[in-house]
Amino acid sequence: MNAESWQNYLLTAETKLNELTTDQVATCAKIIALELGSYRVKFGDSELESFDKYASVDELDDEGQEIFKSGMEALLAVIKQVEMTEADNKIKKH
Repeated sequence: MNAESWQNYLLTAETKLNELTTDQVATCAKIIALELGSYRVKFGDSELESFDKYASVDELDDEGQEIFKSGMEALLAVIKQVEMTEADNKIKKH
């Protein structure tokens, strides 16, 4: 994976998050928490210390880039779901 790839995910996610309302961001956080909770129930807890090396997103090794990319893909999918649900709700109200 090239270095620009994960950075593009970061930029896209930040841009999309800035476009959301506070309620939409809260909904995204709840959905991601549910997904994380489901993962933890199935597979156990990850050691948070292992992610300390990824706290600074200026430079990531290959493993960090893969983890970050996967997480950003999940975040962007949740954002899309929230946007689509809200758009669908607006259509139904008219």
